[in-house]
Amino acid sequence: MAIQVAGVSVADLRGRGILHELDLIIPDASITLIAGHNGAGKSTLLDALSGLIPLRAGSIHYDAHSLWEKGKPNLEVLKNIGCVFQYPEQQLFAQTVEREILYSLKYLRLPKEEAAGRVTAAMELMGLAPSLRHAIPQTLSGGQRRRTALASTMAPEPRWLLLDEPTAGLDAQGVGALLKFITERRKQGYTLVIATHDLDTLLPYADHLIVLQEGRAVLQASRGENWISAADLEAAGLKAPAVLRFVELLRQAGGEMPRSGELPSPEEMAQALLQAPGDRAAEGQGLRLRGHTNDGNLEERAPRLGAGRSGAVDSFSSSAAPELLRRLDPRVKWLSFLLLSLGIIIQNSWLGLYAGGMIAAAMMLYSRAPWRLLLKAVLPLLIFILLSVLITGLSFEGSIHGIRLDLTASLRTIFELSKLVFISLLGVVLAVTTSQLMMKRAIDQSLGFLRHLKLPVEALSLGGSLMLRFIPVLYEEYQRFSKIVRARGKISRRKEGLRISQLPPVFIPLIISLFQLASELTTAMHVRGLSSFNGRRTSSLRLRMNRVDRLVLSVGIALFIVLTVIRFGPFGL
Repeated sequence: MAIQVAGVSVADLRGRGILHELDLIIPDASITLIAGHNGAGKSTLLDALSGLIPLRAGSIHYDAHSLWEKGKPNLEVLKNIGCVFQYPEQQLFAQTVEREILYSLKYLRLPKEEAAGRVTAAMELMGLAPSLRHAIPQTLSGGQRRRTALASTMAPEPRWLLLDEPTAGLDAQGVGALLKFITERRKQGYTLVIATHDLDTLLPYADHLIVLQEGRAVLQASRGENWISAADLEAAGLKAPAVLRFVELLRQAGGEMPRSGELPSPEEMAQALLQAPGDRAAEGQGLRLRGHTNDGNLEERAPRLGAGRSGAVDSFSSSAAPELLRRLDPRVKWLSFLLLSLGIIIQNSWLGLYAGGMIAAAMMLYSRAPWRLLLKAVLPLLIFILLSVLITGLSFEGSIHGIRLDLTASLRTIFELSKLVFISLLGVVLAVTTSQLMMKRAIDQSLGFLRHLKLPVEALSLGGSLMLRFIPVLYEEYQRFSKIVRARGKISRRKEGLRISQLPPVFIPLIISLFQLASELTTAMHVRGLSSFNGRRTSSLRLRMNRVDRLVLSVGIALFIVLTVIRFGPFGL
């Protein structure tokens, strides 16, 4: 039966809608493409179909079985879903290819002999030689690593395959192998759902197409008499692939059309070009696709730092902050942060602590930082506070019956450590509202006078801006790999957290990914001439404080004065 999506809406951690009341029917034993621009909701829809993110509203059914039951994913449905994430070769963590595939079978609790047979069958299916069974995945070629990842997905024998940008990073040979893989799976009765930008490659093989725009389905079409046209895609905001433009030009030239509901193969297109009527064909020129280039939407295809590493529903981003905070001079933010932090640190009364907490909370609310992310950021600190309270407050008097809690000592511990929580929240506001470029520029200008003392100001500013940049990158990478582990392990829980035993499959690829990011960044720095900081550099951006900046800085100074008065005035202890 089909996958039925009824009235599905999904929101991010801030409560902003990503998917809006989607009503979709994905045919069984077919290839369905999900297309749309960046940010349209393609990956989020795949996550929703995988049970990796909760639904704000609506329902998803596989063969009339609900994906969600009693507030958590239905394990029996999850067992039949296979997820192939973007750049799947990056998820490998085990010591051997065999162990990598066995990890995906762990939740099935199969007998040892049957599990070994599944590994053999999956390796044969993906064209992995038996000699690679005990090979270290990280020593294999890129193509072999990707086939290993696909083998780990196919070993549990899922009925439904969900693939996110499967052509990303593949050469022509890899794309050919992928097309063979998906067409063979369709013949075997699998249902494949593919989120992609690459309509040029995949559309000729699709049975069904869904186009998303700002989280809404603006186009649904199935192969048949009313298959899509170039005009349909352009009306939905997408550039039509070359094959559709070719069909329309061929029709306009009076050429022989392909069968209804079919798109021509490359060989058929070449033959049609030669046989096209008119003087141009007679001269051997054939038809020309005016207005079409092979850029394939360069903005969406071009590799970028961390490409394929997102996928989280939300992340720290300065673009979500209010316009006022984003446009403020970063030097004003830094000075205000330092003043407020100092004002909180010096407090020695509960009134002062309460005032500092109110300021931090007000800043968090105004910055629109997601509270769920904040909770994750400060949760380790809160746990540390709890443990510290127990250590400092508990006392023993001779026996276990003599245990008592010193309330005064416990409250003092809570008082001191709460200051760190409030300062951490202010630091998150600074990170959320300031880009690394602006931060680097601010440090360069503020510390520029130190160049006369032969201090490496540019190196310091670059290091600080990179640290600021890698905080959200580290979080996004952790979210990405934890999502993969939950999908592979078929974890059916209400909460998103992982057990301790599930951390190695997250942290091993996470560390490798961070090393790869560092390597890419190092190469980019060398290309930009940042291998040496000896010479002076010019900059197209120079920060200048305006009236709003000075006003905000005045507010920060005023709040610091208020906190100082509370500390040293009649309210202090």
